This record gives sequence, structure tokens and C-alpha cells, in this order.
Amino acid sequence: VSDEDGEPIVGAAVRVVGTNTGTVTDLNGKFSIKCSDGKTTLSISYVGMEPIQVSARNNMRIILKSDQHALDEIIVIAYGTQKKSAFTGSAAVVGSDEIGKVQVTNAVDALKGKAAGVQINTASGQPGSTPTIRIRGVNSINSDSDPLIVLDGSPYSGSLNNINPADVESMTVLKDAASTALYGARGGNGVILITTKSAKKGQSATITVDAKWGSNSKAVPEYETIKNPAAYYEMWYKGLYNYAVDTYGYDANQAWMWANANLIDSPDYGLGYNVYTIPEGQQMIGTNGKLNPNATLGRINNFKGNSYYLTPDDWEDEIYNSSLRQEYTVTAQGGSENGSFYGSVNYLSNDGITVASDYKRITSRLKADYQIKPWLRVAANMSYGHYNQNSLGDDGNSGSSGNAFAFSNIAPIYPMYIRDANGEKIYDETSRLIRYDYGDGTVTSFRPFLSQSNPISSNQLDTRNTEGNTFNGTGTATINLPYGFTVTSINNVYLNEWRYTSTTNPFFGQYASSNGSVTKEHERSWTYNLQQRINWHQQFGKHDVELMVGHEYYRSYGYDLWGNKSNQFSVFNKELAGAVMLVGASSSQSSYNTESWLSRAMYNYDTKYFASVSFMRQASSRFSKDNWWGSFWSFGGGWLINKESWFKASWVDELKIKASYGENGNDQIGSYRYVKYFNISNSNNNVSLTPSSLGNKAISWEKNSKFNVGIDFAILKNRIWGSIEYYNNKTNDMLSWVPLPPTFGWSGYYDNVGNMVNRGVEIDIHADIISSRDLTWNIYANMTTNHNEITKLADERKKNWYDGIGLGYSSS
Repeated sequence: VSDEDGEPIVGAAVRVVGTNTGTVTDLNGKFSIKCSDGKTTLSISYVGMEPIQVSARNNMRIILKSDQHALDEIIVIAYGTQKKSAFTGSAAVVGSDEIGKVQVTNAVDALKGKAAGVQINTASGQPGSTPTIRIRGVNSINSDSDPLIVLDGSPYSGSLNNINPADVESMTVLKDAASTALYGARGGNGVILITTKSAKKGQSATITVDAKWGSNSKAVPEYETIKNPAAYYEMWYKGLYNYAVDTYGYDANQAWMWANANLIDSPDYGLGYNVYTIPEGQQMIGTNGKLNPNATLGRINNFKGNSYYLTPDDWEDEIYNSSLRQEYTVTAQGGSENGSFYGSVNYLSNDGITVASDYKRITSRLKADYQIKPWLRVAANMSYGHYNQNSLGDDGNSGSSGNAFAFSNIAPIYPMYIRDANGEKIYDETSRLIRYDYGDGTVTSFRPFLSQSNPISSNQLDTRNTEGNTFNGTGTATINLPYGFTVTSINNVYLNEWRYTSTTNPFFGQYASSNGSVTKEHERSWTYNLQQRINWHQQFGKHDVELMVGHEYYRSYGYDLWGNKSNQFSVFNKELAGAVMLVGASSSQSSYNTESWLSRAMYNYDTKYFASVSFMRQASSRFSKDNWWGSFWSFGGGWLINKESWFKASWVDELKIKASYGENGNDQIGSYRYVKYFNISNSNNNVSLTPSSLGNKAISWEKNSKFNVGIDFAILKNRIWGSIEYYNNKTNDMLSWVPLPPTFGWSGYYDNVGNMVNRGVEIDIHADIISSRDLTWNIYANMTTNHNEITKLADERKKNWYDGIGLGYSSS
């Protein structure tokens, strides 16, 4: 079965009907049909579509026009699938062909720029870092705004980096209440459904090897800064000169003398380093504000009985470099009439653009299903991943010795290395390592910019390593019962454990006085999710009805162990046993669970008018028993105008108006906020309790009301298609921290304190410029406008006051 351009339709099914059945064979991706009587009737269908009856001749190739309903796309929705034409909600779908075009560590990064209303931001360039994802803006002040990730039908709480992008068949972003209400509180910030690949029924066995290589380099341009040492000294001098005139009232000569005197050695105004040799008795900066023409770059500085050669280095060039990214994937898949098999192994090595920055990962997946009985199908889906990541020390802390990014714009007068009087780099006698200039008073009195810091040295000697293992297993059973009933049970378990090691070197920098330190942290978390669903689907003439009821139980456990010791025996012993002074140790446990009862009804009449209604009750352990349960619901409708008999625009292939409204929740504020919380402290080696957080039994769900209206269209034989949507979301009873004065004894408590609105417009357009057997050229564009505004805030949470009026925050 091929489309009108001769391309095979993947997933199409052909059934030969009649007394003289013919044969259907697969020849190089195309279907060959041979009928023995020359006029056998063929029934052609496409995954869940009504069959098209055609009369065939011998060796006839059946061509389906692309505007026929047999090509209607099936999309993944909450707890099931649905025809795209019948879908009344808001969703964006990205398939494996788009994911495979980009080199990404996690599949969700492939959504960048491809889904309207989805913002994905990776604040760090660290390989293996996880992006921040926002769907239609921010819906709360303090609660988590991350979307729910659902992997093959089960909520996924692990790192996105542990899902091999090569295993992903499609990703569906659900944005409105009609799409997400069945996920209750977990779906309040939107949902991303990730579906992994499976072998097609009857697919011949294949083995595929895929290799990708790439290069990483710094992509963010630097601000325009002064790179010339002479120009920097001149600029600094001019600032001091103006300060002397404006503050002290000095005349030109006095200001000139004062500025030169304070340019280098003044602890209040000076730069600390002079890298120019100035003739005896002359000033560094002349009365014209320019560097002394007799000055030469490079200077021997006699300090604390030693002689050092001071010359500037190019810090940016020393910090950043180009690196290699390499990825290899092997997949094997095949299928028969009764079952299918898919297996994959993936290895990724991604080096960062700085020293001590890399990410390595190996993942494997095994997915199989089998039709045991005509009424029973079982499936198993298992994956394992191991990763190892090295990262910079505190790259977000401007005061950290490991912050390479702060140093990339250091003034062009400071050296990276310590050099002897001959200009040669000095090696430390104890460690036998190159001596880096930490600006700690070794070669000159001081360095005003991040003293006791050198990121290249610190990241070479210090350790920030994380290694971990993950396992994700899902078992599914589907039972087909009479009268259109289907029972589905999906049972999932996910295990994630990681070990973090942090060390600081005993030789140089801020932590040298502690003779090095080592920190160890180990965390293990595991979750299980149990789903049971009953679906009923029947057609009565032009009426199509589908009902679903279900139950879901989700439980998550977490265990954390942490310890820190200082005074190491050796910098190469990175265990707690290799240090002798205990700084601190701690451990903790956490748990969280939800339980849900689900229901949904979908109806369409004559494939023109569509309606859907959903309702669910969900309980969350984040609240007190009186507020466990919340109700969430939605309804939506759609109208395919082009199916009307009076619609005469033949160039319009699809024109659908859709609208939905519903309510989600949000409970992502952490556990135990409804009870009084105490810290267990040491008071002269006695146990003492100190107040931490005042519990509030009255807190309950944030409520997210969502309205969505839009138009889906396709024109010119589906060469151009897209959607235009308007949404208006309102969050009521936002959960937020309310601080209390110190005299109260408690630092504060959580409460439902305000409201927020979130509205905007999304436009998504696709076009096939060229679509033929030999060449495909398609383009797409999307645009999103989003406006967030806090419309109500409790007085105790208002930070700014103007003429007695308390102000909150707003952004757009």
C-alpha cells in the first residue's frame, strides 16, 4: 500500500477477502498483491481506521489518496490513543524522524523549536545536564512547574538523560485540560508522553547500526570587553582620576599623582598586579591618560624573598576548548503474526568544552509482546542504564574556585600561572604539579577579583563525579472481551541509584588550610505504578462511542546518605576512610504516593462532530487526611467543517474548530507541609529540638482552570497544515511559603495565598515544499505569545508597597 507519490504507508494493513484468497507479500517496503481470480475484493485499513473496500486485479498496486481518512494519524493521548481528527484537546507530536535529525543526549531536547508553547532551556553547558521545561508558562509561585513525563504509559521520575533518544518512536506534548485532566495534580503543568519503538507486526528481522560523531564548542559569544592590558590600565586610571577630582577636589596634577599611586598597590582601589616594566622614576600612566610609551610588557616582581615574572595569560583560551561527541547504537527487531521483538544497545561519550567536564552513558532496552490467545496479549518492556559524569565545581557560584565561567571575563592583566624570574612555569615541590596563580598573596599582595581561586587548577585537582544506575521495567496484559470490552493492566517499577563524590585538593586555594576534604553522597529511589483500565468501544451506525474507567496507584520511596570529612591522607584517596576529621554526616528517607480513579467518555457522530468528557478523583499524601482527595475534570468538543455537505472548498482538506475547558491541580510543594516540623540539633551533646516549619492542615491543591480554543487546518492536498490556538489558564489557591517574624519561634509555614493567570496564542504551521520519491523538502514554523500575571496575593507575601498598596509580581 503506497500513497499517491509511491511511498509505502507504514503500518497499513491489507486483508484479502473472498473465496479465492490471494497473497500479500512485502517487496522492498512495498506491498505486492496477487489475486487468483482477477477480481478479489481487498479490505484496506490503517491502524484503527474503517476499512476501504476496493476491487483488485492481478498484481495491482493499490494507491490511496492522501486526503482519504485511511491516512488519519493516530496520536497517543492520556491512557490510550485517538485519531487526530477526533482529538478535541491541544497537543504537539514529534516523531522519530525528527528526533533522529539532531544529536541530543535526551530526547526531550529534540522538541526545541518544534512545539508551540513549549520552552526548553538548558542553563548549563555541562554534558548530561537536564533542561528546564515549561509548557505554556509558569503556573505557580513556589510549586514545581515541571511537566509530568509519562514513558510508555507509566509516570517517569528519572532523568531524561537515561532514555536513549534512538529508542523513542514519538513524543506527544499535552497542553490543555481536555488532554491532561486524567493525570490530576501531576498533569497541572502539562504532560509529555514518550513512546518507545516496537517492531511492526509481520516485520522481517533487521539489525541496524547507527554511528554519530559531533564536535562541541562554546556557542555563547562573550560581551565586548577590553582585551588589551594597556587599555585596561588606562581605563582604571581614568576612573581613579575622575574619582580624585570629584571626591577630593584635586586639580589635574594632584589627581594624576593620586591615581598613579593607587593604581596597583592600594588595597581599596588598586588592581594588585603590574605586568609592565616601567623605567625607574617614571609613572605608569602619563598626564595624557595613556600608558608610558617606555613601558614593556612583562615584569619581575620581588615578593616575600622570591622573584616572579608577571605577564598576563588569555584565560578564555585556557578555559574553553573544542571536544568530541560520539554515539553508537545497535538495534535488532522483528515481528510475526503473533508477536514482535525490539532490542537496542546505545553508548554515548560526550566531552565538555572545559577541563573535567564529560558525560558517558550506556543504555539497553528489550521490548517484546506476544499474542498468547486470541483474547490475551502480553508485553514486557525493560531498560537499563549506567552513566558517569564529571562536572565543574560549583559552576553557578560566582565566589567558587571552580567557577570557570566567571573567570572567562577576568581583566586582561592577570596571569594564569606562577612563573619564575626566567618566565618558566613553576612546579610545586610537594605535589609536583604546575603552580597556578590563585591570587592569594603568593606572587603579589592581593588580587581583588575572586582571590584564592583558579578554576583550571581547581577543576583538574578537585573532583565532582556522579555515577549511577537505572532500571525501568513494565509488564502489560491486554484482554479482549465480548461486546467491545478490553481490559488492560500496566505495572511498572523504576529504580534509580547514584553516588556522588566531591573532593577539594590539599595544595592550593580556599580549602588548602583543611588539608583537603572529601564528600560522599548516595541516593536510591524507587517507584512503582499500577494501572487497571477497562475500555468499551462500539459503533452504532454513524455513532461512535468509547468509554474508559480505571484505577491507578503510584508510590515513590527515596533514601539519601551523606558524609563529609577533611584532612586527607592523599588527594588520590577519594573515600571517607581516606580522611580523618569528621565535618558532618546525615541520612534521610522520603515517600510520596497518589491514588486515582479515572473515567472518560468520547463520542463522535459521522466523523464530523466530536465530544469528550473526563472525570477523576485523586488523593495525594502531600496533604492532611481531610484534604487528601481532589476532583479534576474536563470536557471538549470539535467540529470538522470540511465534512459538511454544504462545504465546497475542494482545496481545503481539513478544517476543524475545537474547544475545551477543565481543571487540574498541583501538589508539588514537598512532603509533610501540613505538620509541624522540627530540626534535631546537638546542644552540648544533648538532643534538642528547634522549630523549623509550622504545619498547616488547611493547605490543599492548587487548582488550575484551563480554557483552550483553536482551529486545525490542512490545505492543498495536505501540503500545508497547522493550527492556531488561544489558551487562558487560571491558577487559584497557589501554594507558597509564608515567613513569620523570628519572635514567633517558627520560621514560617505553607498556605494557599494567591491567584495567577496565564494566557497566550500559539501558531503552528507546516508545509511540504517538495514531496516525491527522490526528494523531500518540508518547512515548519511556530510562534507563541505568553503572559503571566499574579492577580491576587496574600498581604504577607507582598514584597513591594507603593502608597499603601501591596504589589506582587508580573511578567510577560
